[in-house]
Amino acid sequence: MKRQLTAMLMVFLFPLAASAHNPVAFSELRLVLHPGDNVTVTDIRGTAMQGKFESASRTSIRLKSKGSILEIPEQNVFEVKRKYGDDLGDGAKRGFWIGAALGLIVGISAAESGYPNGEAPLAGVVTGGVYGAGIGLLVDALKKSNETLYRAPGTSKGRITVSPIFRGDSKGAVLNLSF
Repeated sequence: MKRQLTAMLMVFLFPLAASAHNPVAFSELRLVLHPGDNVTVTDIRGTAMQGKFESASRTSIRLKSKGSILEIPEQNVFEVKRKYGDDLGDGAKRGFWIGAALGLIVGISAAESGYPNGEAPLAGVVTGGVYGAGIGLLVDALKKSNETLYRAPGTSKGRITVSPIFRGDSKGAVLNLSF
């Protein structure tokens, strides 16, 4: 039973690990973006420009924002993110069917090992389906709606901040690390 539970957890949790995405090189943006994709381009000054992707070359990205075309050269681009929405219903459906299939396997296994009730496969399908739908819904809800496609080389979001503390006779410092 432990092996079956472990297998079920691996099947449900694998999509979380598989959805990780590494940023691409600037010259590859034209391969991963499609005209009409909603993107946010942040320049090196920190100004975020939102719009629909038009095109990209090896040296610039072009988007349409509020009726005008913006062409931003690579040396001015800090980060490019694609916005996308994910329907929660498809995660619940996929989770239900995967859970039902695994529940059927567990139910058949229980029936063959002498489980006294002949309804074990049906109970496995229902139980597995309900748990699977819940997990599928949770996985879809946890998916990010912004995917970082490009970040300028040599840049990082990590910060280290040191702040002094002076209170009466005590002195110290607060070290804040953020990633």
